Amino acid sequence: MRRPLALFDIDKTMFNGLSFFPLMEAQLDEGLINYASLSRSQDALGQYNAKTLDYESLIKNLLDIYAAGLKGKTADEVQESTNKFFNQTSDFFGYVKPTIDFLLPTHEVALVTGSSHFTAKAVAKIFGVSNYISTQLDVDDCQATFSRNT
Repeated sequence: MRRPLALFDIDKTMFNGLSFFPLMEAQLDEGLINYASLSRSQDALGQYNAKTLDYESLIKNLLDIYAAGLKGKTADEVQESTNKFFNQTSDFFGYVKPTIDFLLPTHEVALVTGSSHFTAKAVAKIFGVSNYISTQLDVDDCQATFSRNT
């Protein structure tokens, strides 16, 4: 029997704001990325806020900068760091867990995000969700590509 689908975006729906920047700041503190990557990301956000960059270009630029900043790191290192950040943050809205818990018995719940698969996987685990659609980083080529993860 098919169950109804309930989709949740992470940033600004589940998480208070954009999770990308506080995650990068935490990973800078851990030495996972360098300051240049964070600075370039902040510059891209500034271009978006000045309306010289559209939203889709902003997201692509941010993810490409992030992928390039992770060059030389293992997927396990990045996932561990991302899990740690999201497990420690208090920036999830209070309604998210009870809403997802209410829907899980009767609905297929999935996360849909332009954020990286590391973020989607970490958030999905916290809320007991097994399906997500996210951006898959191809770190070898320093490019971000969209893929479906279920």
